Amino acid sequence: MIETEPWGYDSPNSYLNMCVKIETLLEPLQLLDATQEIERRMGRTEKTINKQYHDRIIDIDILYYDDLQINTERLTIPHPLIETRDFVLKPLKEVITSCC
Repeated sequence: MIETEPWGYDSPNSYLNMCVKIETLLEPLQLLDATQEIERRMGRTEKTINKQYHDRIIDIDILYYDDLQINTERLTIPHPLIETRDFVLKPLKEVITSCC
């Protein structure tokens, strides 16, 4: 887990970022629905406000799903901004090097 400054907007709050590798029987869209339900239960109501990022209690992204490539209105895998975000790449590297 790493602590970082907000990305894409200004805020006095920091973020805690981490990556996990999981095994699941859920298909990608089922997994998306499950992660969004977790976000809702924790109090998150919107992904963005007026298409702008803002502080939020939780944000779960699906970075990869096996070797699948998906590009739909609801889900894009691999995550389209993964390579531009050090706050994703650093913990992702930790997961890759520790588990594989």
